Parts: sequence; C-alpha cells; structure tokens
Amino acid sequence: MVTFSVSVIKMIGAGVALAALVDAVLARSVPVPAVMAALGPANWWLLAAARRR
Repeated sequence: MVTFSVSVIKMIGAGVALAALVDAVLARSVPVPAVMAALGPANWWLLAAARRR
C-alpha cells in the first residue's frame, strides 16, 4: 500500500513538472514575443508614460 501511494505521488509530481514545462514553452515563449512583434512600439506605451512623469 505504501509503495502505491509513493508511485502516485511521483506521477503527480512528474505531471506537474511537465505541465510547468509546457506552460513555459508554449504559453509564454511563443505567443508573447509574437504579440510583441505584432504590436511594435505600442508595447511600450506604459513605460513611455511613466518616463514622462
């Protein structure tokens, strides 16, 4: 019984690690630079407004 629960915890940990990796690669590394390239200078409007203050 103890071996079963340890293996379940290991599978859950592996699933969480894989989900974090997929999130980091697919959800952040691909769309964010693509959207920033599409928006161009409009990305930095808040920074420009802060510098004017």
